[in-house]
Amino acid sequence: MIFSQAILPLLLRGVKSNPTYAPTLIFTGATASVKANALFTTFSSAKYGERALSSGLAKEFGPQGVHVSHAIIDGVIDTVRTKEWLRDMGSDAKINVDGVSIPQYL
Repeated sequence: MIFSQAILPLLLRGVKSNPTYAPTLIFTGATASVKANALFTTFSSAKYGERALSSGLAKEFGPQGVHVSHAIIDGVIDTVRTKEWLRDMGSDAKINVDGVSIPQYL
């Protein structure tokens, strides 16, 4: 929510400066945002909320030219923060960050 509040004014400025490419805000979600499972209640409730936030922002800012989406990506993305996670499971245990990178239009 805080990030959205900070970035949306910049995205709205992007609408005015380059109408060819809609400024885009993408939320990374998980299947837990649409289907709860045992032992994942906390994670699911957070992801449900994130999905609701992205849906509301899409309805509010889409008409103003900002594209807001919610992408479901199930799995651990290989980033600096997750380097130590699943390290004993081999390179196929995590999703390569290049597979989910989004070009920046700001």
